[in-house]
Amino acid sequence: MEANIWGEYYLYYANRVEYPSKTTVDGSVSYSWSRYKIWVLVKNIFDAEVERAINSDGELTEAGGGPATAYYVQDGAYVEAGVSVGF
Repeated sequence: MEANIWGEYYLYYANRVEYPSKTTVDGSVSYSWSRYKIWVLVKNIFDAEVERAINSDGELTEAGGGPATAYYVQDGAYVEAGVSVGF
């Protein structure tokens, strides 16, 4: 199990636009024998809404008065499974 915690941070250099803290939880199970390994990985178990918010030009507002911020949505909950062989 793993908890990923991001604290709140400011999007604007004058510390006037703040992005809240976020927490996600991941888990995995794996089994290895000889040269082989199998695993199951679950990311963002509770499907927390996570995006990456940035303000790259230092402007406080865009046209129309809204915050000049871009939001990039990150992956939601997903499951990955696999088998690997070492050589």
